[in-house]
Amino acid sequence: MSDLPELDIKPRRPNLKAIRQTVSDDAVERHARKQGADWLGDSKPPLASLRVEIPKYVDKLLAMAAAERGVTKQFLILEALSKTGYPVQKEDLIEDKRRVKR
Repeated sequence: MSDLPELDIKPRRPNLKAIRQTVSDDAVERHARKQGADWLGDSKPPLASLRVEIPKYVDKLLAMAAAERGVTKQFLILEALSKTGYPVQKEDLIEDKRRVKR
C-alpha cells in the first residue's frame, strides 16, 4: 500500500484521577459566591433569615395568594411591609426568586 508507517491515532485520555484535588464544600461555596459577585456585581444587600410562627390558616391563605399571583410568600410579606411604610427597595421585591432575570 504505502511506504509510510502506520500511525497510532487513538486518543489518549489524561488520568484525571491522578490530578484530582479534594476541595471542601465551604471552599466551593465561597468561590461560587465570589464569582457571582464578580460577574453580577455586589449590588444585593446582605440578607437576614426570619422565622415566624403564624397560624396555619394564614399560611394557607398566603400560599394560595402567592400561587394565584405567581409570586412567593416572601414577596407578599415584603410587599405588605412596604405598603405599611417600611422602606423596602424596589430591587428587593423579587416576585419569584427562581426566575431571576439577568
